[in-house]
Amino acid sequence: MKNNRQYLGIDIGGTFIKIGVVSENGEVAMRCEVPIVRDGSETVMETLFRGLDSFMREHGLDAADYEGIGVSSAGCIDSASGCIAKNGGNVPGWSHTEVTGPLTERYGLAATIANDGNCVALAEAWTGAAKGSDNVVCVVLGGAVALAAPLFPQVYNTTDEVRTLAASFLRIASLCMPIAAFMNSCYFTLRSGGKTVITFLFDSVFLWCVSTPAAYVLSRYTTLPVVPLYFSVQMLDLIKCGIGFVLVKKGVWLNNIVGKEPE
Repeated sequence: MKNNRQYLGIDIGGTFIKIGVVSENGEVAMRCEVPIVRDGSETVMETLFRGLDSFMREHGLDAADYEGIGVSSAGCIDSASGCIAKNGGNVPGWSHTEVTGPLTERYGLAATIANDGNCVALAEAWTGAAKGSDNVVCVVLGGAVALAAPLFPQVYNTTDEVRTLAASFLRIASLCMPIAAFMNSCYFTLRSGGKTVITFLFDSVFLWCVSTPAAYVLSRYTTLPVVPLYFSVQMLDLIKCGIGFVLVKKGVWLNNIVGKEPE
């Protein structure tokens, strides 16, 4: 029996396919990323095969040395049959795709697939922040929004071009959710200590003095398309995250919470 069994791990998202070697203890090694082709010239499975073949060849790996293949993927997953169900999420042409069968046939290894949100929860409970906890709840908000991004615009009676733009904006919003979550946690912490002026400055004032002028300049004086322009403006919130983190670490907000003991 092998002392430290190893597996090939694959994560399939809307932008990249991530590949790595995972030990039975949850340690990840020799990872790589393969961009997903979105112009229709190559299917996601073809990209996966190309990337995995290249990864194994580059590192001199032999499939026979591994116990199996584990796949996490965006979309609605039918783990029992090893395929993507009706909704493939934001992965292009992913709906109704067989995954584990072709992997087993090509590499001679047992393969399994699960939803990426479920895999996040399992990983955190196994070796991550929730290790040792009896009960774990994992909320994948960004992934849920990205998954539903193509569906919301269908409700409205508008053109296909507008629907495509709306879906792109929703995907960007889902990508930026971790930034917004961190930013809000910093500024609500500051507000809890009575620092309302600081939160006003980095909310309304930041919007009018930084975000809006940046959007105006990019739209008027560059040829940047609207979707990457929107993404660029959203990324300005990283400035607020940095400043909020510094202020929280300094502990200035604690002064008003603790206060002085009555004499």
